[in-house]
Amino acid sequence: MKGELPKGWVWTNLSKILSKYESGSRPKGGVQKIEQGIPSIGGEHLTSRGNFDFSKIKYVPHDFFKRMNTGVINKGDILIVKDGATTGKVSIIRNDFPFDKAAINEHVFLCRVFDEISNYYLFYYLFSSIGQNYVKLNFKGTAQGGINLSFFKNAYIPLPPLAEQQRIVNKIEELFTNLDKGIEYLEAVKSKLIVYRQAILKYAMEGKLTEDWRERNKDKVEFELFELKKIIEEKQNILNAIRSNEVNDGNFPHSWIRLRLIDLTNFINPGFPCGRHNNERKGIIHIRPMNIDKVGKINLINTKYVEIEKFDPLMKGDILFNNTNSPELVGKTAHIDFDSNWAYSNHMTRIRIKSPLVNNKWISTYLHFLFTCGYFGKICVHHVNQSSVGSKYLSEKILIPMPSLSEQNLIIRYVERYFSLIDKQYEMIMYELEESNALRQSILKKAFEGKLVPQDPNDEPAEILLEKIKMEKSNKVKLVQEKLI
Repeated sequence: MKGELPKGWVWTNLSKILSKYESGSRPKGGVQKIEQGIPSIGGEHLTSRGNFDFSKIKYVPHDFFKRMNTGVINKGDILIVKDGATTGKVSIIRNDFPFDKAAINEHVFLCRVFDEISNYYLFYYLFSSIGQNYVKLNFKGTAQGGINLSFFKNAYIPLPPLAEQQRIVNKIEELFTNLDKGIEYLEAVKSKLIVYRQAILKYAMEGKLTEDWRERNKDKVEFELFELKKIIEEKQNILNAIRSNEVNDGNFPHSWIRLRLIDLTNFINPGFPCGRHNNERKGIIHIRPMNIDKVGKINLINTKYVEIEKFDPLMKGDILFNNTNSPELVGKTAHIDFDSNWAYSNHMTRIRIKSPLVNNKWISTYLHFLFTCGYFGKICVHHVNQSSVGSKYLSEKILIPMPSLSEQNLIIRYVERYFSLIDKQYEMIMYELEESNALRQSILKKAFEGKLVPQDPNDEPAEILLEKIKMEKSNKVKLVQEKLI
């Protein structure tokens, strides 16, 4: 990975420019029940943008902090996640860091540079794809593996003169500031699209998108709803359904009727565990909760396969409901748009409706609407590690507002049309955000190749910086030895 450098630059490993690189610690038994003290910074607090998220901060006791020999944070320190799925994520302690005292836990490395080195230069290097490649090269173990102290001896950095380091940092921050303004605008547009999508869904489920059509087609609406009621009456559930009030009816049109899933179908089945998964595409696709995204679509990224002989495959028109997950994810719902030879997890419930007077997409869209409103997160049963909504509650307690079939079809067409437009704009925003990230990495690549700012022949060469650091280290060793004597 080491290439040719400009005059005055030198390759060196990280251990030679750091006065300190160490991890922290926590009290025996963890910090879950400690509600005040000194902030304890873990990998979850570092963001992908090099900043921090302290929305779920944890603490160590004051007396434990006083006894800590390693991992105590100073302004200007660089933090890097040392293990787990986010290994290599890096942030820097800026002047606006909100805590006067703080420490890192055992999952984070603290890096502190000598005075002859710009800490921001090192931060941006570790943040760059070049620095992250060294993380990958030094990663040991499985997905929960990570890097150890040998990383600092095996990772190399192109070191320019100190004055040029500062010029590079200044130029990076100038360009990043302009880039961040564009990203901020894109993120604002993305947020508005999410709000607009939810507003369309709400208006659709309340019948506001079809008010004029409903007024013009009263006779058709009455006839189709009469036919739907006749089918339900044959199951002798209609009175119970209409009288039930388990879920707030909401602001629905007066002509719509309210039904339970059990009034519409007997095919409400939980999935089943399928044994050990494999990634070799052997057997059949096994749909899991993570394969339903938050906008109600099947996503086959990270698909798992199982080898089984007997199972009930998903069919076109089936509805998949995520019955078990973390509270905010329970209730994710997707519609199966084609026949598939897929199995589904025991954390999913399949709903199969065969009535000629029901558009299955209307049912899946309404359940998705309840999910986006956070309804399932409020009513789910909480267990030790997860929450759930049982098939019985799903089929008997939740009232589905039912317009006529013609109105169901019209609303679904409206929703799909609007969502298609929103999704295209959303994809464009995501593409531009990816391009922004690529541009950010391009800036960093030029910086560490010596192509971002001009060199100054009057700058003190980096080799002399390393000699000064070496001398400083030697003097510190002598002072320690003299104290011991």
